[in-house]
Amino acid sequence: MQRLFRIVGLVVLLVAGWLAPARAQSGGEQTIVTRLRWDTYATLAAANGSTRKVPTFQGAYHGPGEVVGTLTLRLPGTVATGAVRDAVYEPFAAADALLLRTATLPTTPAVRLRYGTEARQPISYALVQPVRRNAQTGQPERLASFTYAYQLGDAPASAARTTAVHTFASASVLRTGDWFKIGVPTSGIFKLDRAALSSLGLPVASVDPRKIQIYGNAIGVLPQANAAPRPDDLVENNVLLVGDNNDATFDAGEYFLFYAPGPHVWALDSTNRVPTGFHHVNNVYADTAYYFVTVGAANGRRVPTAAAPATPPSGAAITTFTDRRFYEHDLT
Repeated sequence: MQRLFRIVGLVVLLVAGWLAPARAQSGGEQTIVTRLRWDTYATLAAANGSTRKVPTFQGAYHGPGEVVGTLTLRLPGTVATGAVRDAVYEPFAAADALLLRTATLPTTPAVRLRYGTEARQPISYALVQPVRRNAQTGQPERLASFTYAYQLGDAPASAARTTAVHTFASASVLRTGDWFKIGVPTSGIFKLDRAALSSLGLPVASVDPRKIQIYGNAIGVLPQANAAPRPDDLVENNVLLVGDNNDATFDAGEYFLFYAPGPHVWALDSTNRVPTGFHHVNNVYADTAYYFVTVGAANGRRVPTAAAPATPPSGAAITTFTDRRFYEHDLT
């Protein structure tokens, strides 16, 4: 039994030595040696609801829209500078290479630094993209092992931090007053007239239309990253009061128009992964976005007046524009 325990213990130590990175320190420079195990696949969900299988490694993190997983190195302290050394790449199997978007891959190791705090101590994270496109062959290659050398110090001024200072409202705007809830299934311009507001329960006969306010956070699905910006409380929206007689009476010819993004939104794509510059973000948690109507003590926010656009050159007429469409067929 004792011999068996020694054998099992030796196997555990060998496995731990393979999975865990080795650290070394020489003078002011520190190094961490890492080996990756490419022995699994990840199933990723596309924006249209379909799934795709891609080769990946143990411990990979796949963010929204990412095909290639990210390797995260946890480094105590604040890393001022760092670089990948002694990188050993190996080719993918032919079938696995077809599952990757080779044209979007970098030709050199891509490393990003992020900073945070754990137990009141500074912590750094080196985010490594372990797949490259071979500049000579044009084929994708995976990172098998490498050394990350770094020095501690002050973080670069342009460095992004994983923690951010947020300001929080002392209480929600919903704490006082009467509120009326509106559900919006798609993005668009919506109209609220006397009949619509009356059906919500708002006393239109005695309400001052100038005091009507509409609140809602049009951001689609909440971001997964804690450091990503998002409204702390409901935000008041700009609305257009059509037929405004500038009095305290809600006349029959007056109505409100406001633009309300729905639960599924288009986001600007800064990675150049898509030719249109935008990607569709499907909200898998809700099929309706909600807005709230109330009568405030002050006048509500209104759509400001913009300057008229410059007259187009003689003979020029704008009759078309580029738009985006997205079709999704729910399979469940």
